[in-house]
Amino acid sequence: MHQQTNFRWPDGRAYPDIAAQGLYFQIVWNSTFKIISGTSASCPLMASIIALTNDALISSGKRPLGFLNPWLYSEGYKAFTDITEGISRGCNTTGFPATKGWDAVTGFGTPIFPELVRIAKECA
Repeated sequence: MHQQTNFRWPDGRAYPDIAAQGLYFQIVWNSTFKIISGTSASCPLMASIIALTNDALISSGKRPLGFLNPWLYSEGYKAFTDITEGISRGCNTTGFPATKGWDAVTGFGTPIFPELVRIAKECA
């Protein structure tokens, strides 16, 4: 296991790989409506998008994606909207800017579900 330094791994891989909307999600918890934001919203959303992509693959007689990173870095990144504006402040820094291509704020960007399914089917 590599030691993480300066917000990336020594072998060059950084995070996040991908991003999803995570602001003002309405949920029901213990019969009460609440609003949540952040990774508590975006992680379950992204997991369900990948689950639906796998469902489409299986329904087409293809294998599910499995470990995402090889597919994501070779072809899957094309199914994401590149976020090029904005900044994320935190981690005791002045912030991480969104830029063209991969960046430390949004990774490859936010998913385009029909494109995820199309590219996954082409690669399966």
